[in-house]
Amino acid sequence: MRSVFFYASILLIPVILLLFIALKMRKKVTYPHGLIFQDKNDKPTDFLIRFLKLYGDLFFDVAIALSVSFFLAGYPQARFDKIAVILDSSLSMTRGFPGARAMDLAVRELFENPEYGSSDLYLLEYDELSSTTRLFKANKLKINFNSPLSLARELDDRNKFFSIDYSVLSELKDKHYKKIILLTDNENIQTGSIEVKLFKAMPIVLSYPAQAFYDASVGESVVHFYSRDSSRLERILRMDPDHNLLPAEPDSFRIEKTPSGFVLRTKNPGIWAVRENGYTLPFNAPGAPKSAGADGILATKIRDIISGIPREPDPEPKLLLISETKRGQRPNALRIATSAMDSCVIDPGKTLGAMVASGYKESAEITLTPTSFATADSSLFFLTELQKSNEGIFAETKKTALPIRLGDGFLVQKKPVPYALHAEPDEYFPFAVTIPSPKALPLIPRYVIFIFLCCVYALKSLFAVKSLPKRR
Repeated sequence: MRSVFFYASILLIPVILLLFIALKMRKKVTYPHGLIFQDKNDKPTDFLIRFLKLYGDLFFDVAIALSVSFFLAGYPQARFDKIAVILDSSLSMTRGFPGARAMDLAVRELFENPEYGSSDLYLLEYDELSSTTRLFKANKLKINFNSPLSLARELDDRNKFFSIDYSVLSELKDKHYKKIILLTDNENIQTGSIEVKLFKAMPIVLSYPAQAFYDASVGESVVHFYSRDSSRLERILRMDPDHNLLPAEPDSFRIEKTPSGFVLRTKNPGIWAVRENGYTLPFNAPGAPKSAGADGILATKIRDIISGIPREPDPEPKLLLISETKRGQRPNALRIATSAMDSCVIDPGKTLGAMVASGYKESAEITLTPTSFATADSSLFFLTELQKSNEGIFAETKKTALPIRLGDGFLVQKKPVPYALHAEPDEYFPFAVTIPSPKALPLIPRYVIFIFLCCVYALKSLFAVKSLPKRR
């Protein structure tokens, strides 16, 4: 936030300009000094009255400019008198044996440390409905479950330990806390204004799916795993139609060792999981990409190029529709048009960084021109959109049921195909995390500023009326 001097130097500029203009327009009058007589009733304070009559308007303008400068700089400051304690609900906090986990130690610290007695308790937890991190104020939990064991059991029942985005802590900047304390097991957190209290986490060695794709040349789903020690791999699981993870048949997959871990190959796409060190991590084995739909002659040619020829008709609903008309508009429709003028370029973020010429028509997402047709990179835009479509971005997002816990991850039941959601890599391979500073100069409520400025302007108006010469 800027300083008071910065704002005052800007707001006083028009005041100085008005003073300069008034001085330039002032006229001088010459008359004999004998016409001026000293009034015997004059008092020293009369000088102040004459000064205010002459410069009163300027005085109020300066006062208002300085007041606004102080308000913009965050003064007067609100009083910091409370402590906020944030309990990290990342997945790593639950590693280990009950009673010795980082989460159990943090809850015990919350009850045993007298400094936290009147503090506000927040849970930094995963919200499965929005797939985001949220700050949940949990003072009622601390009151209803008034022992470390009962509160830890309640947190286990909530089952919201997952990947955490620490940047959400910046939401506390307007809460005016004297101190913010984060109870966590992440020793790689870097922050200046938040006090971090660390609890030792149990080290874990786990295989993590780093890349997954469908190999059309052999008709297999391929999943690359990074693993520090693949010999600890206990079992490969596969989800059945009833959403149960069962041991996979040995002939339904094969594993190939690599320098960084191993590769799992299978002809059965769907939701799988690896079990290692007692933990289960679900992952998705992608199937063959679905072809796009087409509406129009040009759209059909583009569909055939990006989908491959020959291709059997896809009986399922198309995830992406390339359309030249306004008929049958739907959320997954990609409108195309043609133009003779190269007036734009396609967003390089959608063409893998390539610069591809394009025209412009408001009714279309992409307008193809002669230069577009002559450039091989134009297909990148459609391939990118088709890939997004197969990843479910354009798919129906209405949930058939709430996400359910599936090992270390969640089963997200969405149409047309459910998928597994696993934690981010930093839950298994920690790296440095920088938390933005949440402490900012607090501003007093806006209505207080409004009332104050109204009073100042009312005084200025009253003074101006009183300064008018009286009629005789």
